[in-house]
This record gives sequence, structure tokens and C-alpha cells, in this order.
Amino acid sequence: MRFSVPVKDTRTVCELLAKMLRGHELDGKVSVNARNGIVAVEIRHMGTSSLVFEARSAGGSTAFRLKEKKIAYLHRPFMEIFEGRFRRVIRDLGGEIREA
Repeated sequence: MRFSVPVKDTRTVCELLAKMLRGHELDGKVSVNARNGIVAVEIRHMGTSSLVFEARSAGGSTAFRLKEKKIAYLHRPFMEIFEGRFRRVIRDLGGEIREA
């Protein structure tokens, strides 16, 4: 998965993602952290799942490429739902999503 959002600063993107994901019944279960061009989205509830992205700012936007995906066994039945919510949040931020 690749996506880009019209926000230049990676930390700002992380804050917006975290805020919007928490609003989808995931409060206290989702964290979004950025460090050295890597953004990690973690879900912690009866196991830990993570989506790790490489982030690059260019012009007035930031592009993300999925680098690693680890899904906890108990999360697998719900991952499609989470990924749908994640995609909706990206679109709500004005972002574009590409599968690759």
C-alpha cells in the first residue's frame, strides 16, 4: 500500500491519523509514531498488530510506502475492517491511496 497526503510535516500527519483513528472506536488501542522517516501504526488490544511505513516529504505533501505488516492472530478477522477505516481516514485527510 502506498498513500500520500497534502501535509508536508510527517509528525503532523501522525497526529492527524492518530486523532482520526481514535475516533473510530479505537481510543486507547491505536498509536501512531514517527521516527527517522518511519511511521508505525500499532493496534494494541488482545495482541499487537503493526503497519510500518516509510515516509518522504516532497513539495507540499508526504508520501508513504508500506514497509512491514504484522498482524496479531486475534486481529486477523478484523483487519479488513481496520484497513477500510484506515483508508477512509486517509481520504478524509485529502489523501490518495495506491495499492502496490
